[in-house]
Amino acid sequence: MTKSIKVISTDVISIKDLFVELHQFLHEEEAARLAALKEEEEEKIGLMKSMVTKAAAGMLYLKETITVITQEMTDAEDMTLLQHLCNLKIRVWKKVLLHVEYSKSNSMVNRDEEIRSLWPISSSSAPVTLDLNTAHPCLFLSHDPTSLQYTSQPHRLPDNPERFHMSAEVLGMTGLSSGSHCWVVDTGCNHDWILGVACTSVTRNAEVQAQPENGFWTMCLRDREYRAMTSPPTAMTVTEKLKRVRVQLDWDKGQVSFFDPADDDTPLYSFSHTFTEKVFLYFYTQSKHPLRILPERMCVTVQQSGTGHPCTVPD
Repeated sequence: MTKSIKVISTDVISIKDLFVELHQFLHEEEAARLAALKEEEEEKIGLMKSMVTKAAAGMLYLKETITVITQEMTDAEDMTLLQHLCNLKIRVWKKVLLHVEYSKSNSMVNRDEEIRSLWPISSSSAPVTLDLNTAHPCLFLSHDPTSLQYTSQPHRLPDNPERFHMSAEVLGMTGLSSGSHCWVVDTGCNHDWILGVACTSVTRNAEVQAQPENGFWTMCLRDREYRAMTSPPTAMTVTEKLKRVRVQLDWDKGQVSFFDPADDDTPLYSFSHTFTEKVFLYFYTQSKHPLRILPERMCVTVQQSGTGHPCTVPD
């Protein structure tokens, strides 16, 4: 009898121990599940806050854009407004592409074609703009984007292969592979610049001289002296400080020429080269004073009312 009582007591103790272990297991499991739920909750709250912040920034950008467009509709002539709206469309789509996960297989040419496919008019009448995807992080580009200036605080930009990483350089948006083109750059008070054209294949992750053997055809202002960037550089004869420079490219004839717009008869310097690939507008500066591409004079051909003869209406 005593033996049976001892066996029962032992069984009771074992059962109690099992319940204690089960309770401990359930307590630990509950704590682990609650911790996982808390972590998931914090992650989702953080994601929602980030989305709200981005949405607020997007709404602010749209509000500012609407204000600018409204002002331009009041002040600008029809063709000026059209040009600004075309610039706006490029800026919006470039922002969209920057937020898409970047793939190295997505080349610069393909992305340029994506953006240009959204352009409502022919490329020959598109405004001359800069390509944000090539700009060095220390360059600040205007909202157009038609001007650039140097800043000591680098921007956080995608690390894409077409971007210049070593010096403050940027290319134009559109590649040129035929015909004759010209544009005027307002250099203003900027005292440290290089401008001209560069081919598609130029080096972007190392510092090289902006000279023909490296795929550049340029002129510069450095140490108060104007030079054509030949090898070695050639000093230019300039009697007065240039406030503007006109660049003329004839891709088919293989010529790049630089002019003082006040005296278009004689080029300051001309390069000769047989081009075999696309070239782009090229700029470099380490000055806080901007370089600005002046807007081209746009013309549109329309039909006169009641006649079959076209007339040209300037902006």
